Amino acid sequence: MAAQCPSCEGTPGTRDRLAVGAYLGQVARSATAPRCHLSAVAHVEARALPEHAHDWPFVSMLLKGSYVSRTRTREIEFGRSTAVYHPGAFQHRDEIGRDGATFLCLQLDPALLRDIDMPRGCDDDIATLDEDQAYLALGALYCALWTGADEFVFEALAAELAACLFSGDGDGRRAEPAWLKRVEGRLREEMRVPLADLAEDAGVHVTTLTRLFRRHRNCSIGEFRACARARRAFLEIVGDDAPLAEISLAAGYADQSHMTRDVAAIFGLSPGRIRSRA
Repeated sequence: MAAQCPSCEGTPGTRDRLAVGAYLGQVARSATAPRCHLSAVAHVEARALPEHAHDWPFVSMLLKGSYVSRTRTREIEFGRSTAVYHPGAFQHRDEIGRDGATFLCLQLDPALLRDIDMPRGCDDDIATLDEDQAYLALGALYCALWTGADEFVFEALAAELAACLFSGDGDGRRAEPAWLKRVEGRLREEMRVPLADLAEDAGVHVTTLTRLFRRHRNCSIGEFRACARARRAFLEIVGDDAPLAEISLAAGYADQSHMTRDVAAIFGLSPGRIRSRA
């Protein structure tokens, strides 16, 4: 179990730089592996946190509750299911919402990010994550944390997450079609949208849609939808009290058993076991 920072329950502002494994909330569970540190962190009630920074860059995913993050240039209000990248040593202030907040936090050794072609300015501010693969890696890390996986699993998942943090930026590929993000958005929001409708929306033939989607996203459009569906199901399982059967239908599965098979295959735990640890 990681030790708490001395300022966690003490006088605000007594220390504004947090070491690896230290947070301003309650660390419910943690694990350390080469080049990464993973923690489940809870704030049980509304509170304003003092300005602070973390030694290592990290990704946090909000599992329950809400919070507002304030930097020197902007204020961002985050709801449940948001994942955010924080540069190392970046000063910010957080305000926890009225119902508290629960986070999964993955701190990354800067050496792990050294070979990634990160876009200019990424160390100047926090950034929300959009890639479904990032959310799937975070979901798998959450399950690995509660099942006590070995260091190899943690390090491999952390490396996978680091690799897709800024995927698609500066990689020299041909410019992606203007319709691609619109199609992605519909795949994430409309779990049963027909392929023909997506092609019509994009203004291209179905074969062109599927070919260019794979070229620019390195996966088939079907694989992308499966990832989006699993991401949505996981976030609802850990952050909502709705019945699992209801969640399975909302996420686009045929039934609860279909969701159970997919979620267990991707994250390593069944929906019921994931919920019991939320």
